[in-house]
Amino acid sequence: MKKIYLILMLVISSYGYSVPLMGYGAQTCSSYLDAAEDRYGERMISFGSYAHGALTAYNIMSESELIVGRSDVKIFAPDATTLRRVLIKYCEDNLTLRFNTAVIAIWSEYGK
Repeated sequence: MKKIYLILMLVISSYGYSVPLMGYGAQTCSSYLDAAEDRYGERMISFGSYAHGALTAYNIMSESELIVGRSDVKIFAPDATTLRRVLIKYCEDNLTLRFNTAVIAIWSEYGK
């Protein structure tokens, strides 16, 4: 399984350029907080789906030891309510950061 992820990462990185971040990950924490006011609104569900997907990817890469510079395995797989509260708490202190940066930060902070 590790070989498959390694091959995929090599193929993806072989293009030699970076892809700009788009979608919900590129929006700011301030946008996330605006969406959080409507807990079950379409935007909030989309932000939550993005965060869960990103955390799943980081967990898989961590377990597969594909994250450069990290020797420890971290897993952070919260339920939707916990994830919402953690992100609100983080974003209230970091309004101008990209949402993707917030997701990475909480994974780094809360992952065990």
